[in-house]
Amino acid sequence: QALASRAGGLLTGARRAHTHARAPKREAMGQAASSCFGKREGDRGYTKGVRVDADGKVVRSVYDDVREGLDALRPAEARQPLAEAVAAGDGARGRTGWHENDLATCFVPRDPSAAVHLLVVPREHVRNLKDLRPEDRHLKLLEHMRAVGESQLRLCAERLGLDASAASFVFHVPPHNSIDHLHLHCLMPPFDNVFYQLKYSPRGWWCTSYGEVHAKLSADVAAGGARLTKGSSDRDPLASKL
Repeated sequence: QALASRAGGLLTGARRAHTHARAPKREAMGQAASSCFGKREGDRGYTKGVRVDADGKVVRSVYDDVREGLDALRPAEARQPLAEAVAAGDGARGRTGWHENDLATCFVPRDPSAAVHLLVVPREHVRNLKDLRPEDRHLKLLEHMRAVGESQLRLCAERLGLDASAASFVFHVPPHNSIDHLHLHCLMPPFDNVFYQLKYSPRGWWCTSYGEVHAKLSADVAAGGARLTKGSSDRDPLASKL
């Protein structure tokens, strides 16, 4: 009986140890799923990072909070040039870094996933890739987002001694976007782990490359044609994902 009791105690201890060992992994997965967040789901009445009016139009997003300095991780008074913040090596991983202009903002996400990880967010409330219209203004907006991300990544790479040519630029494909406010992920390897490398790969189901999106929207603008939505056209490079 004593032997059975001891064996039971050892089994219980092993189960507890296994549970505790899995907890950090669950936490890491949760952080990965919310890496785009300016604030967590449900904060300040947001659903998937946005607030909508009675007609379903986005009137505010968590990225507006970030831009206005309302996010505790990125207070306006702590802002500094992105490259300086990323190169500081103070454990914040560049979260106090900031760049903005009349069309977009650029900053480090809450949970960066690579050596350098930036988000470029347009001020305009475009929900996701499916809301891009075949119009010159949205094509130019995409090109501007890429130009901002590329220039800021290059500055960061110079400070860190990284190869800027290894950068990647991707969008999450709906419904895999965590925030319903369009944003471009600008990444400089190495990634923090294999999960993040897979998550941001344009060859997977979660993401598509800037190049694919730009090519599709350019073709639609030239044709004066269809919205960037799911279709079966042979010329649609995103048909299998959207």
